[in-house]
Amino acid sequence: MQPYYTQSTPPPPRGKGRTGLVVGITAVVLVALVVGVAGGYFLFKAHPNALNRVLNKNNSAHTLPGQVPAVAKSAHDTGALDPNMVLPLSISLPLRNQAALRGFLTQVNNPESPFYHQYLTPEQFHTRFSASDATVQSVKDYLSQSGLSVTGTSGSNQFVNVKGKVSDIESAFEVQLRTYTLNGQSYYGPANNPKVGSAFIQNISGLDNFSAYHRPQPNFTPSATSGFTPAQLQKAYNATGLLSKGIDGSGQNIAFLELSDFNASDVQAYQQQYSLTGGTFEKVSVDGGATLDAQGSVEVELDMEVAFAIAAKAHQYVYEGPNTGQGINDIYSQIVNDNKAKIVSISWGLCEQSSGSAELQALSQIFAQGASEGITFFAASGDSGAYDCGDTALGVDSPADDPNVTGVGGTSLTANADGTYGSEQAWSCSSAKCTQNAPNGEGGGGGVSANFPVPTFQSSLQPAGAQGQGRYVPDVSANADPQTGYAIVASGKSGVVGGTSAAAPLWAGGAALMSAALAKDNKSFGSANTALYGAAGTSGAFHDVAQGTNLHYNAGQGYDLATGLGTPDFTNLAQAIANGPTATPPPGGTPTPTPGGNPTPTPGGNPTPTPVPGGGTGTGQELLTNNSFENGKSPWAESSSGQFELVASSNDNQNQAVTHTGTYAAYLCGYKNCTDEIGQAFQIPSGATQLTLSYWWDMEASNTSGCNDKFTATIYTTTDDGSGNLTLGNSVAQAQSACNSDANGSYAQKTVDLSQLVSAQSGQTLAIIFTGTTGGSGTTRTFVDDVSIQAS
Repeated sequence: MQPYYTQSTPPPPRGKGRTGLVVGITAVVLVALVVGVAGGYFLFKAHPNALNRVLNKNNSAHTLPGQVPAVAKSAHDTGALDPNMVLPLSISLPLRNQAALRGFLTQVNNPESPFYHQYLTPEQFHTRFSASDATVQSVKDYLSQSGLSVTGTSGSNQFVNVKGKVSDIESAFEVQLRTYTLNGQSYYGPANNPKVGSAFIQNISGLDNFSAYHRPQPNFTPSATSGFTPAQLQKAYNATGLLSKGIDGSGQNIAFLELSDFNASDVQAYQQQYSLTGGTFEKVSVDGGATLDAQGSVEVELDMEVAFAIAAKAHQYVYEGPNTGQGINDIYSQIVNDNKAKIVSISWGLCEQSSGSAELQALSQIFAQGASEGITFFAASGDSGAYDCGDTALGVDSPADDPNVTGVGGTSLTANADGTYGSEQAWSCSSAKCTQNAPNGEGGGGGVSANFPVPTFQSSLQPAGAQGQGRYVPDVSANADPQTGYAIVASGKSGVVGGTSAAAPLWAGGAALMSAALAKDNKSFGSANTALYGAAGTSGAFHDVAQGTNLHYNAGQGYDLATGLGTPDFTNLAQAIANGPTATPPPGGTPTPTPGGNPTPTPGGNPTPTPVPGGGTGTGQELLTNNSFENGKSPWAESSSGQFELVASSNDNQNQAVTHTGTYAAYLCGYKNCTDEIGQAFQIPSGATQLTLSYWWDMEASNTSGCNDKFTATIYTTTDDGSGNLTLGNSVAQAQSACNSDANGSYAQKTVDLSQLVSAQSGQTLAIIFTGTTGGSGTTRTFVDDVSIQAS
């Protein structure tokens, strides 16, 4: 992170925060819900320059951000939703130790790390990162008390499923559910962001059907002679070099997310027609499975058949469930928790703007779990080119936009007379036929995410025409043009089909072959993006598609937003990945997830705890919630003498980065005569022997002489007045005390051993308070992110 200004240049004025002004300091209450305590507590400070009022604990409800899909703003409100309609909802809970998880994923995907490809099991992920059973139970209790019926949990304690009538849901969450029309289609959704009284709820899936996955349009055309056959695809994308060595998908499993049932007889007929022997498949029903939909069944059969075309002897798990927010979450969750397949193909999706940002974050947690287990997800990038919402606005497809998913775009493939690779260009079509469903036509999806930042593996890219900073889509491509499509069997007929929903399973089949080849050398394919971008510089690994457009972005040499890295030469790509850097596994198996970094020396203090060597956050029980501020303010409590919201994003700071990771961080001061404070209460578990505090901090100062502006991190005792209100007591540890003279303009990690507090405070509720102050001439500001307190 680079300094935002030099010592000779004053910092720009700060924005007013993510939710507007708060009331002045004399009327502000520092509120903090205690992790693991049902109902929560409120915390207030009773000493000078601090918060000085107590709120009744019944006022704990807070608004969940990111619940209203952006596309709803363009829809026409047609009235209230039927109050007696019953909706299934999926309530998502945040992961624990999120900074440690990000650090683990960095290590496990870094060929230079000793923990490279030392993946977790679902059980290990659950122990280290999932919400505790006590947290899940507290959410269930809260939802039941709110009048909703709890139907179970899914994922690794990531989702609590409920159902209720619309009237009960509106009452429980103080939300209005309305009906809408958009582009001739009917929808329902929330008119406002809901409110919840539990700090552990980060998203409510199912309040709308804007975010139901759109049925793919595979453009099936009955024909006995058109489309690339399996043998032609194998030759064009050079799977033949692997097949000639006996690598045919044996021992490899591929999973599919599907929202329709399928005709097994069609898949078997395809296998028989093209002599694809040895491959097997089985159906896995989730939430009651899916019904047989004529259009949807074509998609499922396309996915299965194209994957078999490349990896004929692989075993396929077809996960089927309902096309609801709850159903989609549960299918993904079961795939990663079953952990039966290391390769997943996804052809269903939706425009990023059709989903609330909170739902994208909930799904991202599942993909992060999959990445920690070494699962690769291939997702179609959409068939509307750079206009994924089907209108005239630029947009990309979800889940292809997620950093832990490999987005697959589309091309038009031409083979030579002997069947070998000839040429390709980016797929697009703007004829009258192609503009029937979208004003700009059809093409391979691609562009810049409005939700996810640029991931590390894309940080060196500067794609032509990119508007804004965000995750770039697609990563790779393959044939998708219906005019040069795939020969399949569907609805009892032979025919040809196109779309990126064919390109994704092609890559999944290729990944099965490459994974089998790597296994022969005791290596693994793992989460694909790091491997694919690492192999991009190897000659022959990809066909660099440099012609054509996806209706907006032009293909060109190297990475582009029309075709990504290009299309595969599976044999050369497997060799490039095998020849990549390797690392010696550490003794003892799986690594301890840590975000890395070195502790910063502590200047002074009262008392000065001992820094933990290595800078890790450990693997104990996480005592804080919303560690990285990504889920809004709650349960963090704040006060600001300048009337600022202290949980801020880059947009609140004139598009300058303020975070260590993610989108939000705590932002203290940056103006004269400031006293800003943000904190959270936590309870030391009985029986704990160790307590570790870790956070990232960045102090920015235009004047680094003297000690006029300060930043402190302090642990306080608390007392309960008997009605759920907490008063701060004595300072029992000062983790850090820094001055403007310590400012260096970049994030550093602070890790402190607080174990000396355990014996005296076991079972007690304490509070961590971060404080920033400035004098009459100072404009120093401090950012805090990725805070963790762990007990073991």
